[in-house]
Amino acid sequence: MAGESLYVIKAKYWTNEETIDGELNLPKLEDKIIHISSIQESSNAQVMLNIVKKNIPEEIFQSNFIGFTYDNAEALSSQKNGLIGLLKKELSHFFYNITDPCHCLSLAVKHSLKVLPDNIINFIEDIHYYFSFPQRPPKENSKRE
Repeated sequence: MAGESLYVIKAKYWTNEETIDGELNLPKLEDKIIHISSIQESSNAQVMLNIVKKNIPEEIFQSNFIGFTYDNAEALSSQKNGLIGLLKKELSHFFYNITDPCHCLSLAVKHSLKVLPDNIINFIEDIHYYFSFPQRPPKENSKRE
């Protein structure tokens, strides 16, 4: 799988489970990865939309699709030709579209580290080492007087 483009669909949804005597329990939040695939074709928005529609039942897709989180890749984020734009054309109702701040921050740090001078990188490594491995105070001389 190294070097492959993967597409992961993770869904969160509410379920009402019945007890043995037929009573409904409180709704339960399900959080599942429902699909992982290698994108054999180009990873354009239409291919991704087809994967979403193939793996999420149509009635859930049309009536209960409430949000989408993604990185800032053009194929996902473009309002015109990205997956977000295609989803807005497919769905008649509002849904949240939120970029993944952790992924964006990780990319920013990764790319900024490439251009920092060595002395700054060494300083950051020293700080990391200092806080990762706490310094122990020197042992006091245990001689009795």
